Amino acid sequence: MSLTSVPAKRPTSRILWLDGLRGIAATAVVLGHYFESMVHFPGSDVVDPGIFGVGMFFFISGYIIPASVRPRDRHPLVRFLSARFFRLYPLYWLSLAIGTVVYGVGAVPALVNMTMAQRFVGVPDVIGAYWTLQVELLFYGFVSITVLLGRFNSPRVVAAATLASAGLAVTFGAIRFFLDRKSPIAVPIGLSMILVGNVFYMLREGLITPNLFGKLCAIVSACLLISFCLGYSRDWGYNENPTRFAMSYSVSAALFFVVAYRGRCGPPILSGLGLISYPIYLLHQPIQTIAESVLHGQADWVAGVGAFIAVLLLAVLSHLAIETPGVRLGRWLMGGTGQPLTLWRRQ
Repeated sequence: MSLTSVPAKRPTSRILWLDGLRGIAATAVVLGHYFESMVHFPGSDVVDPGIFGVGMFFFISGYIIPASVRPRDRHPLVRFLSARFFRLYPLYWLSLAIGTVVYGVGAVPALVNMTMAQRFVGVPDVIGAYWTLQVELLFYGFVSITVLLGRFNSPRVVAAATLASAGLAVTFGAIRFFLDRKSPIAVPIGLSMILVGNVFYMLREGLITPNLFGKLCAIVSACLLISFCLGYSRDWGYNENPTRFAMSYSVSAALFFVVAYRGRCGPPILSGLGLISYPIYLLHQPIQTIAESVLHGQADWVAGVGAFIAVLLLAVLSHLAIETPGVRLGRWLMGGTGQPLTLWRRQ
């Protein structure tokens, strides 16, 4: 068996090994935020749970998003954007409403945050975890452009975009190192990992050769390592150092490819967590703030456990009440056929 021996499947049903990885990623991010400050994880100075989890989410997105695009449909771009909107925004707005109340955010920043593109206009995120969603938006923009131009999953286009993103990461790292200016280096780093996931999907679909895939991975790995050394040579406010980023992202990449090779990912509970990974990710920070306030004076681990239980319960409820109905609404509006629903048809 090889990495290319099991072709990628169209997401007509859940891909359990991807759900398992989502569950691992969500759990890692939550554990990193809830417990790392109070319990020193063995090796956390080298492999950070939060960085590892975010990296895993990036690889997963790069792999599954291209699999969800159907370029032969009559309206492939409308279908793609509709699916993404109804998948992401309803639950995002719920988390935004909670975050706005918890953090006492003003009306204008909250309204701008409703777009999910606030960082592009210089408005801070209401919830810190939102930054990764804006990296995802850039990838959706790239996919949309390739669909419009009829170049979706073109090996040359995707390879060029991957190398350009990795090169931009090096450039932003150099700006930090040589000019002492805080450039947004995390964006091209994250986008590079998403695009590697895209390239891996193309490999399994037989759209690129293993040789090209290996070369791209080698070049991107070298560029990102250089960007880590330059951009995180000193702490810019988030306990940054090159080793933590290099090792954390490397472990997430290794686990992603190993699980893809095996085609399965641990016990069913991981796939279950994967189903609710998006609400877990969006809600875990404001829920942590609430738990710390309510359980003030208790041991730190009590607040951590309380927040973890609360976020799991809220994630299940929001998945059932908001996320799943939102996805179904999007499919209904598309008529279930890949084109917008027509309510009145000419006879």
